[in-house]
Amino acid sequence: MLGIIAGSKVADLFSDLKEREDRMVTTPYGAVTVTLADLHGAEIAFIPRHGHTRVPPHRVPYLTNMWALKEVGVEKVVATSAVRSLSDRAPPGTLALPTDFVDMTGRNLTFFGGAREGVYFADMSEPFCPHIREALDNIARSLGTPLRREVTVLCLNGPAGETPGEAAWYRTIGADVLSMTVATEAKLARERGMCYQPILIPYNWASGQNHGIEEAKIVEIVRRMRGYLIDLLAALPPYLDWQDCDNCDQEM
Repeated sequence: MLGIIAGSKVADLFSDLKEREDRMVTTPYGAVTVTLADLHGAEIAFIPRHGHTRVPPHRVPYLTNMWALKEVGVEKVVATSAVRSLSDRAPPGTLALPTDFVDMTGRNLTFFGGAREGVYFADMSEPFCPHIREALDNIARSLGTPLRREVTVLCLNGPAGETPGEAAWYRTIGADVLSMTVATEAKLARERGMCYQPILIPYNWASGQNHGIEEAKIVEIVRRMRGYLIDLLAALPPYLDWQDCDNCDQEM
């Protein structure tokens, strides 16, 4: 099954899906509602990352969300994340497929905390799923979707944004965009043996750059990117290879 995690700016991505079931899933870390639905003949599981109360990034129930997706049978996860751009490699007004990240959140979330849980050292040398990424890339090319590739994400804890000095430093270490969520989800998905690939929505420039975007323009960018996202995700399930993934489904 395909799992979809929607970020705050597109939390209503599939609110009009028919044949949907809202299922309360209880996990060792809390309970969360997962929406099971039919997407053009494919079963999907959908979670709004920030919930219905819109919790900030540092309070997202990451452990609960990722455990619940695995619990309902999800094997592959695509997550949307609104980000701020640091470079012209992923400017606002495009979607982006990241291939790497730098985690500066300081979060130590894991399903393997020692003792009864055991210890597991996830291999993150290929942090996102290359097979999902290839499928999304092929669909985007066929649809003419504005998409940037080979993007590196730098992840912050939040909720405060970056200063101009921080943004300048992040650029020097090769980061293209700023997120507050994808690194944590990627690590937990790997621990649960699920493939994980984000689709990023650059909606504004990072601090310290002179070409910031007005709020009205941001709303228009997100609205346009939402349409592209729906088309990409609706076309994705038939393109996916549902065999075991040698990158993401690691021995524990």
